[in-house]
Amino acid sequence: MKHFRLVLSVLFPFILFLSFNHCGGENSPVVETSETPEPSVSYVLYGIESVSLGSKSKIGLGSVFSQGSLSLDQEAQVLGNVLVGGDVSLNNLSHLQGNLSLGGQLQNAGGLIQGQVFNESVNLPEVLAPVFDLPACWVENSSETVNNQGEPCQEGIRLASGQALSLAAGTYDFIYLESGARLNLTGGDYEVGQVYLSQGAALLYESPTRLWVKDAFASEAQVLIEASPSSLAYGDLEIIGNFSQLRLGEESYAKAKFYLDQGSLTLGRASTVVGSVLAREIFLEEEAILSLGEECAEDRSCVFPPNPGIIISPPPEPECVEEVCDGQDNDCDEAIDEDLEFCENGQSTLPPDPLQVASSVTPTASTTPYAATEFLYTGENPIQTGVALGTIEEKRAAVIRGQVLNLASEALPGVTVHIQGHPEYGQTLTRMDGWFDMVVNSGDVLTVLYEREGYLSSQRRVPLPWQDYVVMEEVVLLEIDPQVSVVDLASPEIEVAQGSPQTDADGTRQATVLFEPGTVAQAVLPDGSTQDLSNLTIRITEATVGENGPKAMPAILPSSSAYTYAVNLRVEEAEALGADHVTFSQPVPFYVDNFLNFAVGLKVPLGVLDPNRLEEEPCSPDNWVGEPDGRIIQVLSETNGMADLDLTGDGFINGASDLDELNIDD
Repeated sequence: MKHFRLVLSVLFPFILFLSFNHCGGENSPVVETSETPEPSVSYVLYGIESVSLGSKSKIGLGSVFSQGSLSLDQEAQVLGNVLVGGDVSLNNLSHLQGNLSLGGQLQNAGGLIQGQVFNESVNLPEVLAPVFDLPACWVENSSETVNNQGEPCQEGIRLASGQALSLAAGTYDFIYLESGARLNLTGGDYEVGQVYLSQGAALLYESPTRLWVKDAFASEAQVLIEASPSSLAYGDLEIIGNFSQLRLGEESYAKAKFYLDQGSLTLGRASTVVGSVLAREIFLEEEAILSLGEECAEDRSCVFPPNPGIIISPPPEPECVEEVCDGQDNDCDEAIDEDLEFCENGQSTLPPDPLQVASSVTPTASTTPYAATEFLYTGENPIQTGVALGTIEEKRAAVIRGQVLNLASEALPGVTVHIQGHPEYGQTLTRMDGWFDMVVNSGDVLTVLYEREGYLSSQRRVPLPWQDYVVMEEVVLLEIDPQVSVVDLASPEIEVAQGSPQTDADGTRQATVLFEPGTVAQAVLPDGSTQDLSNLTIRITEATVGENGPKAMPAILPSSSAYTYAVNLRVEEAEALGADHVTFSQPVPFYVDNFLNFAVGLKVPLGVLDPNRLEEEPCSPDNWVGEPDGRIIQVLSETNGMADLDLTGDGFINGASDLDELNIDD
């Protein structure tokens, strides 16, 4: 069953009734105009398209520029002046201490602006990243074995946990630092294909350094990028990227200038950057800090020290814990690999880390993405299985990389990852760290599907630049709600199905579905035939719970919709039959507590995710379909066992004619 895996996309409080959902939005308020001050060319942050600041994030010394939009979440702060070519959005208790110049509209939902506001056309200073001059040995079809300075191109550098190395400038296929490894860059220009910093790794620079990265830069949590000696300035390390995404891991610290004018740059939760960033899109997650200096300007009363507790060496291995599939008794109970998922006969059933099995690269010849990644889907035990022969084209090969977590933000292994509508690409599984790698053809927009038994599936669309490596945003998979409701459709009484109560910062709620007597249910099979269902085993799982709710959405919402409430409705009998969807002979009311305190009488836009729907419509990307609106109602009192309802918010009980318009009966 697929169509009945509904997710009700946007606002969904109380009982749902009919109306229709349209695209579009309301105009934002316009700020009075005045003369715009001259912009400064000194910046701490420069967004070419957009800048988003998460809750309690801070931007210290330096001006903030955005050619597109700027949004500040709850309690986010900017200390310097702000120049924005487009719209600015301020949320509850967000704070701009300097002047604001914007060319678009200001949406202020409880934010504070201490400086002056200037609203007219804004001309931002043009700031460009250094031009990436591809080394001669990396040019496609080149026979060169040296870089543009005539120096030999080197193979990759990999440091195991606890290892340390000083590295001279040059051209390297990759730099990979395992947990606790320490790499000292002695200064000069480094041209690197890929950089990967594991949790607690340290990347240090001893003198002015430029780090040119061609394909990917990935960082796990608690990474340290620091000057050694500390007297060096942040401008003495420039990290210049030529790829689509860079994310500094949670609780990491970096002292550097970042350039990523072709992609997006994210500072992870509670990370600190002393320096500046330039990127097409910039995201600061919760409590991230960015400043040109470790102290704010005088009278700003804030200090930005490096994050405490940076891990630069691996923690000691715990004793007597069975957590490694190695055919050994690691938990001292005289049993081997017991209770370990994805383990058979001492061998893991999950794919290995690609860096452990990657084909060696010949330093005397240029390496294309096709040649560098062919090992992922070929050979006796490929990481990506089931790829049809000849599917990957030499001139179009690209790699999708991502991580899957559970609701507690823990790595989720064993998730099947494949491409919707493209069985020729086969599939892969997430590894123990939740990461996966998959080779596809570039120049297209694909939908990546994530599935694991016992969890709700999810999908994400990803555009693929030509012959590139794409790191996707984290995805959270939800375990299916354990609460089961058994509905007897032959009962003369109303039957009720409920999900587990959910509580987070927004409030407490419980999803409920009502089945009136005489309701007939049919499972519709893929061939169009139907089968009657006399009993229904129903599970109701909410996706929008807690801080990880946005990552747990089954697909990215259409631009005309806002993240509010989403729920999955599942009929186990239809799942067992492999049905596409379930139909009912009469309306089945759904209601949920008005935990978001919307106004009574408000129409509630509603959308449904159809996993099989591949067509694109302006209002429904990622397989979303608009549905009739719901309605927020209020129970005022009870008379003779019947609820007295207010349907409009006027505080009065509505009569029978008003109830009939919404198909509400006894």
